[in-house]
Amino acid sequence: MSAHKSLGSLETFSPDDNSYSKHILTAGVGDSTPNDGSTCLVLLTVLDNNNIPEEKLGGYALDKETEITIGEGDTVISELLDKILITMKEGEQCYVKSNIDVSGQKVQKYELDDNNFKFKLTLKTFNRAAEMSELLADEKLERAEHHKNQGTLIFNNNLKFSFLRFKKSLRYLDDIEIKHLTSSQFKQAKLLKLQCHLNLAAAYLKEQAYSEVVSHCNEAFNLDATNVKGLYRRAQAYLALHEYNMAKLDLIVALKHEPENKALTNLIKTVDLNIKKEKQLYQKMFS
Repeated sequence: MSAHKSLGSLETFSPDDNSYSKHILTAGVGDSTPNDGSTCLVLLTVLDNNNIPEEKLGGYALDKETEITIGEGDTVISELLDKILITMKEGEQCYVKSNIDVSGQKVQKYELDDNNFKFKLTLKTFNRAAEMSELLADEKLERAEHHKNQGTLIFNNNLKFSFLRFKKSLRYLDDIEIKHLTSSQFKQAKLLKLQCHLNLAAAYLKEQAYSEVVSHCNEAFNLDATNVKGLYRRAQAYLALHEYNMAKLDLIVALKHEPENKALTNLIKTVDLNIKKEKQLYQKMFS
């Protein structure tokens, strides 16, 4: 449960994960707060250390009023600032101590230490975005495509936020009622969902989370039962999990569709070698 307390006339707030402590300097007005996708006019003033690379701010700027969109920064610092903004009312100014440093790395706790990211944040004005339940099917489809494209764009150098983009895209797609889609929109939604699951499988391969790779490939096969990328990625995961026969079955199917694919032929050689070694090991154990 989030914690609220009063320190004299200074109201303080900390979320459940204790990622920051917010001290309200000037109370805002109204009952509404921003949500994901809201456009906000903000003023950010960093204390103690202004040497923050622009790319770390994810669209925010220092010491000048800046319009940002919540959820579009794709950095650790912008994620933190977004998280704070959704607790603020229009006109509110607060002082924040966080549990990250100015490079975006997590620190042990938010103390008055030079390494902690400390700042004042003012929410001048904002326009709330429509909630997912309020969107039409084509609007959900548009947002899903946007997040998938952004996830693909940052995949090679920003894996954490690439994950979040693909998952957000899937949430929009899963919320669409098929009966509200045209034939072309249905094909687009199916393709987007397939791409998100394949991209998540590739991302989890990088993280060596092989069970997740298998899970997302399985989801992809519900949409395209013979997708070669999915078969190849699931075979890689099965190989890492020492499920050699399962890996070989996937590669056999994949090679039927792309017999000249060198990545597939190289991987099946590796799988066959492991199957041979496993047989030899069992023979020694029981001889």
